[in-house]
Amino acid sequence: MDSVAFFYQWLIARKDRHKLTVTTHRGLEHFKVAVMGFQNSPLYVQRQIDRILRAHRGYARAYIDNIVVFSKTLEDHLIHLNNVFNLLASLDIVLTPTKTFLGFPSTTLLGQKVDSFGMAAALEKIQAISGLAFLITLQDLKHYLGLTGWMRDYVPYYAQIVELLQSWKTEMLKGLAKSGAKQKRAACSTRLVDPTEKERALFDCLQTILSKGGFLHHFDSNQRLYIDLDSSKRGVGVIVYHVKGDPDPQKATDIRKSDIQPIMFLSKLLLTGESHYWPTELEMAGLVWAIKKLRHLVDSTVKPVIIYTDHSAITSIAKQTSLSSLNTDKLNNHLIRASQYLAQFDINVRYKPEVDAMLVEAIKVLFMPERYNDQGAFNITLVEMGDELKDRLKQAYITDERWSKIWEEIKGKDSAPTAAFPDFCMHNDLIYLIDHDERERLVVPKTPEKEVFKLSHDSSNHQGFHHAFDRLTTSMYFDQNAAKRFREYIEHCPACQLNQTKRHRPYGELNPIHSTPVPFDTIAIDFVVGLPESTYRGKIVNALLNVMDKYSKRILIIPGKDTYTAKDWAIALLEALQAADWGILRQILSDRDSKFLSELWSGLFAYLGVKLLVSTAWHPQTDGALEKTNQTVEIALRYHVTENPDTPWPECIVPLQATLNNSINSTTGKTPTELMYSFKVKEPLSLIGETGLNPQVTNLVQARDLHRKQAQDLQTFASTWAKRRYNGKHKKLDLKEGDQVYLRLHHGYNLPGMGNQKLSNQQTGPFKIVKKVGSLAYRLELPRTMRIHPVISVAHLEPCPDPAKDPYNRP
Repeated sequence: MDSVAFFYQWLIARKDRHKLTVTTHRGLEHFKVAVMGFQNSPLYVQRQIDRILRAHRGYARAYIDNIVVFSKTLEDHLIHLNNVFNLLASLDIVLTPTKTFLGFPSTTLLGQKVDSFGMAAALEKIQAISGLAFLITLQDLKHYLGLTGWMRDYVPYYAQIVELLQSWKTEMLKGLAKSGAKQKRAACSTRLVDPTEKERALFDCLQTILSKGGFLHHFDSNQRLYIDLDSSKRGVGVIVYHVKGDPDPQKATDIRKSDIQPIMFLSKLLLTGESHYWPTELEMAGLVWAIKKLRHLVDSTVKPVIIYTDHSAITSIAKQTSLSSLNTDKLNNHLIRASQYLAQFDINVRYKPEVDAMLVEAIKVLFMPERYNDQGAFNITLVEMGDELKDRLKQAYITDERWSKIWEEIKGKDSAPTAAFPDFCMHNDLIYLIDHDERERLVVPKTPEKEVFKLSHDSSNHQGFHHAFDRLTTSMYFDQNAAKRFREYIEHCPACQLNQTKRHRPYGELNPIHSTPVPFDTIAIDFVVGLPESTYRGKIVNALLNVMDKYSKRILIIPGKDTYTAKDWAIALLEALQAADWGILRQILSDRDSKFLSELWSGLFAYLGVKLLVSTAWHPQTDGALEKTNQTVEIALRYHVTENPDTPWPECIVPLQATLNNSINSTTGKTPTELMYSFKVKEPLSLIGETGLNPQVTNLVQARDLHRKQAQDLQTFASTWAKRRYNGKHKKLDLKEGDQVYLRLHHGYNLPGMGNQKLSNQQTGPFKIVKKVGSLAYRLELPRTMRIHPVISVAHLEPCPDPAKDPYNRP
């Protein structure tokens, strides 16, 4: 039986309705009921139907909105149906007639044919699977694994059978979109190239098993439950079953294959850590995993569960009740924890020399023992130094002032040290140094160092100095200062400059912008965009321009639209400033934005005689206080929209602005209104405790001047302390015009067509510095194709070593 619109009949608590908020063409809306598609709705609805049917659990169960009533006789069935129908009618729950079936001895539930004896896969599904040809595209492989995974309870060792196919799928998905329609389109167009014989054999084997269907019996809590366990390096396999007639296990020790009534098959591959377990740990890990998966059956069965394993050691460990033991095996932490976990269950672990024949027959096709030739054969690969490098070393010995003398002395005396040079010997015309431990190391002069350094660094995944140099000096001997030369080689390595993750402190230093101790002399402005469209004073708005006085921290919130031109924003700003009696400002701080860089905006400010200061691209740290104000405004608007969904968000701008201007600032210790007027503006809350008596009024002018002096001192102290703290975690960088620098990627800057962030270049360049802009930014000579602003903060730059100083003249 299927319920009509069952999800939409369950109200959500008012305090939780904001969790179901969605964006529509009308703005933000939230549902009052559990909607289909929300990840928590199925769990919530399942709890509701379980609560409804709790009194009828003996004959009625449900899966979300699908209800099943089962009975032993037709008379009982009618009574049970009547009880359930009356219950549903009392709750106004309606059933779908076309999806309701009554009086059937068997039915199809969730794709499986179910009757009183057990369940089997639906015939149409078996026919669909058995008729499949070998897969063509990656999407076919994904679909096939999903389809067969649904039937894994019918297949012994399913995880091991599809392991190779799963690995094949995972490997081919690399580089594609992680999910969604993009991945599906790419998977449909990606063909499976050159499947191996084993992949085809696994597909055919799985098809053969699935085409036979299979039948699983119902679990009966009154019958004894049996579990056969097989753990090995290929994974864990489990069969759960009853025995026909439920014989006494003490009398019927040999269970015939025909008497086994399988309930389900379980399987899993080993985790990386589990693959290193020794046999007893591995078998115990498999047992614990099986009990965790089957706990609902183990806890509900009346009789003790019998578990068969082919590893005799765990039979005693599973029964261990004390942690005190002289046997070191039982002191293994893995085994101790497993023993403690298993002690809570009524289980009897028994030893069987081999796993059940059903498991062996099901899997022997896949795991044939390796066949080796009785006569052993060995392949030897000999790796030698190339003749070209040998010739270069010999030539270097002859031309080098130091090594030429040793060469002449020991030449022709293969492997025999001389009295003049007892620490050196010669093999195949190459000089070797004899260490104090009799170990011989090849002598490498300066001339061929580059090739050797390249082998140790470039050909070894560009490892750092210590690893690479240690590898070199283990088998080779170099002239003096080789470590310095090797450092220079790595420092000028082009690949390292582009791909290496820099470990030094970030470049930069904090230069606080000090404003004059006069209100409204310097302001900071910034945008909040992406707001839902709403009406404000007859205009459609969806953005805010936040304005903050640098000295008093007083703010203005100006609504607008993200399609406003520079002129529109300029007019709105000037009107708001004049309406609030702020006047025309001397300096304005802003992050770099196309609106502010337009010719009209710059021309307007030039006409007014106002200086426009900007922060560098992708490093807008000029004024952190305004960034925090933006966050506060966004959070306040979010609360307003959530709590008052029917009220347009612009209506809270005026009260929000008044509240922020009458709130204490953490830097000055005063509210903006106190710095302006020397007293706090009254709010509704301040009237509650008022007595009606006028306090003694002091000289307001003196109080105001005192507050401003204190605020100025506190701002200076805060700026100095912030500069000290910031600079302590950063590294100063001074560059000159003409220097070459790399641009750091993935932190605001990206190149078109870049792949995964972790596996792509970390820097790009080098680029020439055209001009120094301020103290912390530089204008770079960038290609036009990059389409980014050429003024870059030092936080995103990395000095490029002078190519002319590369001793190895690499491009």
